[in-house]
Amino acid sequence: MSVANIVMCEFKDSESIDTFCEWYKGHGSFPDNKLSLWVKTGEKTAISINVYPNEETGSRADKIREDRMANALKNA
Repeated sequence: MSVANIVMCEFKDSESIDTFCEWYKGHGSFPDNKLSLWVKTGEKTAISINVYPNEETGSRADKIREDRMANALKNA
């Protein structure tokens, strides 16, 4: 059964979300996902939807996401 990860995001300002949107175009998709959708819903808000074939591939993507966020925070 497919598994979805749906995240609502709020950024501190419009410049931050624009920067992230540009980054996401080249780096946002996770391995093995069936669908990767990033939608800017407002001046500083967005929704991200990723669909995976099963729980195992979704869990692998969670680990990648955690690693990316940890590295991003170190470099902030």
